Amino acid sequence: MPPNTSLLEPPGKILVKSAHYSIASFEKGNNDFADTSMFLTEDSTSYFSLNLRADRPGQGSSLGAYLNMLCVMGGETLWMPLALKHGGWITCAVLAVACSMSIYTSYVLARCQYYDGVKRLGSIKEVATAALGKVGGWLCFTASSLVLLATPAAYILWAAQSMNRFLIGTAGELSVAYWVIICSGVVSIPFVLTKTMKQTAITSCLAVLATFVAIVIVFSCSFVDLPTQHNTRLVVNWSQLPLALSTAALSFGGHAAQPHVEGSMHYPKSWIRVIAAALCTCLAFNLFVAVPCYFVYGDTIVGPMYDSLHSVGAGTAAAAMATAFALLAAPTFMTAFAIQAEEMLMIPTAHLPRTAEFTLRTGFRICIVACLGTLVIYVPHFINFAGLFGGLANCALIFILPVVFYLKLTGLQNKSGWELAWCALVVLFGVVGGACVAMYSILALKNDF
Repeated sequence: MPPNTSLLEPPGKILVKSAHYSIASFEKGNNDFADTSMFLTEDSTSYFSLNLRADRPGQGSSLGAYLNMLCVMGGETLWMPLALKHGGWITCAVLAVACSMSIYTSYVLARCQYYDGVKRLGSIKEVATAALGKVGGWLCFTASSLVLLATPAAYILWAAQSMNRFLIGTAGELSVAYWVIICSGVVSIPFVLTKTMKQTAITSCLAVLATFVAIVIVFSCSFVDLPTQHNTRLVVNWSQLPLALSTAALSFGGHAAQPHVEGSMHYPKSWIRVIAAALCTCLAFNLFVAVPCYFVYGDTIVGPMYDSLHSVGAGTAAAAMATAFALLAAPTFMTAFAIQAEEMLMIPTAHLPRTAEFTLRTGFRICIVACLGTLVIYVPHFINFAGLFGGLANCALIFILPVVFYLKLTGLQNKSGWELAWCALVVLFGVVGGACVAMYSILALKNDF
């Protein structure tokens, strides 16, 4: 340990000296100091651990992390025109506010991962345990698991229903249950083969590409249909604005996967720029689809945007791209869950021989896919149940819990009044968004039963 030259020096100054000492030791190859220092300014409220965020040779690129995050946030894009139909043009402003809040909570969540400078907290569960204790850690693990498992399960069902619709009335027609089994098998291949978030960047890239193609198709067709459309458009639709708010609140998620994606980066110091770029790109995608489609189709929009296109061929092509996205994005969510679960079960090679690790990991991941497929087939109205529990968990993970962690771990006294007011506004947005999600999901379940 570096010598303690004076116990009377300010804590910030001592920690800066400690950081400089550790950097020199690290550069000389002394890794004993690699996880014990922080870089602090004299204002100890503004910091990130320096050596804990040093370059990680052999890890993934910033582009790969960007694609992973864009993949886990892209599932709502083709539903954005419907959100504008529900809320009116003001929904665009709500989306921008939700995006800015998500950028902020992503930033404070990353700060919480390095809050003490001793070690990196590698998951939502670890951050929650540090902030709220063991019970809070397990509750947050449950919430993140709901998001990371319910989302791919919903994607599998979405893909199965799309395939059933494509082939109905043909020789290849099968029931939705059979398509769920087939889609689960397709998803299991990359899920088993991609061990880390670094490797999921390949499927994430293809998923983002599929989304982009679907966006281009929808955007182009909306202008082709413009001369024949004379529909109603509202600035604010007060009666259904809460429904639009619930959609906007869930449009910039991915917080459950963020610690794992950040941990897969070669240059972790770039994380804040990467996540901000991914969130802004997601906002651009959402507006690129929502604005022209709402302008053209207005109050006639139904479901995902490809169902509103007048061209059957274009609608089918966009639906095919959306189906491809669902199948390619599902492994990214499941891998983020599996990494944490496998570490808890001590499956990684740090605990087991390579052959045993591969066998256990493969078996564990196949069991995950089998369980999700079984739930999708046998739980009636699965989408609405997933929307209720997954939506509530996602709202908490996006807007509420990161702020709670941040204030608990770094304190209130060193925050300005403006920042505390902003934190309160973010939490309020999450509470209102979660309430709207719960209300509409419960109404949907009530209608189902």
